Amino acid sequence: MASTVRTLRRIGALDKVLIIGYPHTGKTTLSARLIRPVLHLDGYVEKYDSERLAAEQAMKFFKQSQWVAEGCLGFRLLTKGLDPDLIVFCTKTIGHGKWEMLIPGQKTMWRRYLGDQDHQVDIIYHG
Repeated sequence: MASTVRTLRRIGALDKVLIIGYPHTGKTTLSARLIRPVLHLDGYVEKYDSERLAAEQAMKFFKQSQWVAEGCLGFRLLTKGLDPDLIVFCTKTIGHGKWEMLIPGQKTMWRRYLGDQDHQVDIIYHG
């Protein structure tokens, strides 16, 4: 597991960073320590009330040359072809609460992404 300081340095050194993790694992807390602006993907799910539509709308943001995004929706975006330079997978469990039902689907998407050999991306497990 990477320390917070080391993780923040890596995020600051790269152009395209995706911070993911299961519900309540510290994604937003970590991203709040960044100097760079961050796209909070969970807000898209709330706004569009559909994970599929939220993913389609969020993909427009990723046409920029530099970005940092965080949220549970990141799992779905990876399966749709999002190509970050770095993935930070937050692992600290604070308690999933009512969102625990999302975890099996997120695990499936993560395994599917890891099984795809077409990507070359650094992954930091942070917790």
